Amino acid sequence: MEVGDTVQLLSPGGQYRRFDVAALARSGVGAIDLTRIYCHARLAQILLRKPYAASMIIYKLRDVDRAPALAQHFETLFQHDAASWQEREESTLQLFRTLQISAAITVSLVILLAGFGIFNVLTMTVLSKIKEIAILRSMGYRRIDIGAIFLWQGALVATLGSLIGCAMGAVLTWGVSKIPIHLRGLLSTDYFVVAWDWRHYLWATLLAMISVFIASYVPAWRAAQLPPVTTLRGSSV
Repeated sequence: MEVGDTVQLLSPGGQYRRFDVAALARSGVGAIDLTRIYCHARLAQILLRKPYAASMIIYKLRDVDRAPALAQHFETLFQHDAASWQEREESTLQLFRTLQISAAITVSLVILLAGFGIFNVLTMTVLSKIKEIAILRSMGYRRIDIGAIFLWQGALVATLGSLIGCAMGAVLTWGVSKIPIHLRGLLSTDYFVVAWDWRHYLWATLLAMISVFIASYVPAWRAAQLPPVTTLRGSSV
């Protein structure tokens, strides 16, 4: 069937009515697309011989988050069942939430592995700077000062890494959003769909900061505990 074709519908009274196809609507659900047609409400009421009846009313909102409250209001106002799209598509939304949790776990594991890498780098730095640390201690630096040096080093790594990571993430996200795909159905799009949300970058930065702080604390504490006299005499840690 194409736009401009003619179809005939048989009414419950046994009368045929001829209609011209003005447009094609696809929902992505085969059972709906193969059996449902759309026409003016008054014309459908006349065809079905129910001039004042309506089996279902679909209300489209600009703010989709208002649907649950508005559905409850309609139930009270009209004394009929009303369901929001969140309630109707609960299983689909649950699937999306599961995918979001899986993505969050994956990102957390990546950041955790990066934290282990920073831990190894700072630990090797402490081991390679044992004599320098001992000299600083002998010059009057306190243990808290020595520890602060490595904590600041970790903070610098976390800050630069977060800035570079956010910038690269934004660029890669923009690049992915330009990947051409052709989907028609429940989701209609010509490009790969991505979610631009500043909170994603905020949570990733906070998680990275926490991971780097934890990874930096142990090497900083180890550096602060180095005995200067023993180290300068050539003893190993």
